[in-house]
Amino acid sequence: MVRVLVRVLVRVLVRVLVRVMVREMVSVMVRVLVRVMVRVLVREMVRVLVRVLVRVMVRVMVRVMVRVLVRVLVRVLARVLARVLARVLARVLVRVMVRVMVRVLVREMVRVLVRVLVRVMVRVMIRVMVRVMVRVLVREMVSVMVRVLVRVMVRVMVRVLVRVMVRVMVRVLVRVMVREMVRVMVRVLVRVLVRVMVRVMVREMVRVMVRVMARALALCVCACVHVYVYSLHDTHFPLVYQETPLQHPLKKCSVVGNGGVLKHSGCGKDIDQADFVMRCNLPPLSREYVEDVGTRTNLVTANPSIIEKRFQNLLWSRKSFVESMKAYGSSYIYMPAFSMKPGTDPSLRAHYALADTSSNLTMLFANPEFLRTVGKFWKGRGVHAKRLSTGLFLVSLALGLCEEVTAYGFWPFSVGLDEQPVSHHYYDNVLPFSGFHAMPEEFVQLW
Repeated sequence: MVRVLVRVLVRVLVRVLVRVMVREMVSVMVRVLVRVMVRVLVREMVRVLVRVLVRVMVRVMVRVMVRVLVRVLVRVLARVLARVLARVLARVLVRVMVRVMVRVLVREMVRVLVRVLVRVMVRVMIRVMVRVMVRVLVREMVSVMVRVLVRVMVRVMVRVLVRVMVRVMVRVLVRVMVREMVRVMVRVLVRVLVRVMVRVMVREMVRVMVRVMARALALCVCACVHVYVYSLHDTHFPLVYQETPLQHPLKKCSVVGNGGVLKHSGCGKDIDQADFVMRCNLPPLSREYVEDVGTRTNLVTANPSIIEKRFQNLLWSRKSFVESMKAYGSSYIYMPAFSMKPGTDPSLRAHYALADTSSNLTMLFANPEFLRTVGKFWKGRGVHAKRLSTGLFLVSLALGLCEEVTAYGFWPFSVGLDEQPVSHHYYDNVLPFSGFHAMPEEFVQLW
């Protein structure tokens, strides 16, 4: 291993020192080799050569010295140097270096020493060798000095090179790792930020678009909005009855929703001026609401759930139901009795309750096929909901029966145009079950 290491070191050192040593070798070698390695070789070489060679040979020796020198030279040379250098260095070094370095340096000196020890090595070697090798190598230094120095430098530099190279490698690796980590982190952060920003922007754009559309549409729509439409063909809105009890077509109709936007609207007179007034889900028509919602009613819808909750499904008493129906005069009560099985019993009980009391109200049951057709129609136009609202069904019915339709009280937003809160109904703020209706989508389709 010593020979292999010597060869490797010689190849590296010779390439660096050739160019510089060629110039001054002839004039200086005699002086240098005579005075160099007497008493100070061990002390001075360890201090000076360590500092010089560490700086010069770090870059060249990184790949080779780390793997080979760390494992082999540390273990071997640590023990050898401790014992040999103290006692036998003066005598043994001369003989060993002469034998080894004559063979190695003659071949490799020209190639290796030029690149390694360029300028620094020439100046330092002159000073070091003059002081160290005066007494010991006077006789044999001329022929042996080159080999001796290489051998000594290899053994001495093992410990220092290992430490220095480890430190340098650690620093280099730390810098490289920091740079790579920064790059990776920047890429990851950019990707994450882009995804988050895209999601946030999409959400914000949807919200802003809904608000902008609502405000833009609402500029043309107040609580009393008139929409003039033509009578749709029967293929679009097939009517429920083969023989309608109403005069067909009706001229001017008012479809009154129950939205909180009707509060303080003063639309009551306009509503009552229509030829036919339709209302949703048995709304209250007491005096406090007359100015905003009017008093006339020609047709009012009644959801079976209202019969169940408000009037206890008419199982115990019919009186409260009959009394509340008097507010609608002699109008039609429109109920989906056969669209769903749970709605059949409440609808029939309401019909019998009115029939048994000789009420002026007339019960009308919606055709299930009409309800299904209307649902498919609006679903094909972007209204995706589990169930359409009663207001949209009533508007669809009015569009098939009336020449002119005016819609009131349809506002699916919790804030009005004046940025003030708006209740869900004009008489309360009870919200419907979430997931059943898509009020904003219906609003956009209507307006």
